[in-house]
Amino acid sequence: MGLGVGTISLLIGGFILATFLALFNYLAPSGRVTVIGRVVEVTPNVTGQIVATPVKPNVPVKKDDVLFQIDLRQECLRAVMGRKAERRRCGAGLPHPL
Repeated sequence: MGLGVGTISLLIGGFILATFLALFNYLAPSGRVTVIGRVVEVTPNVTGQIVATPVKPNVPVKKDDVLFQIDLRQECLRAVMGRKAERRRCGAGLPHPL
């Protein structure tokens, strides 16, 4: 009594399936995994030129880590000039802009 065609097909199919499963398990990446696709938009509250980026690429950051150092000289100058202009406006009786 020989094996039927259906039995042989089933054995060959099972062997191929077992081979693929073994290869997928063996070739699967393991160890530390880094997610690259996650992007977070960072918007500062001030304007100025970025003078340094103290973070390194692909290194996790924590809350309150400094991401960028911004040259604030232009922002400070605008603030000082704005206060002078506001004093002149107030002294002249002009309304405060919204």
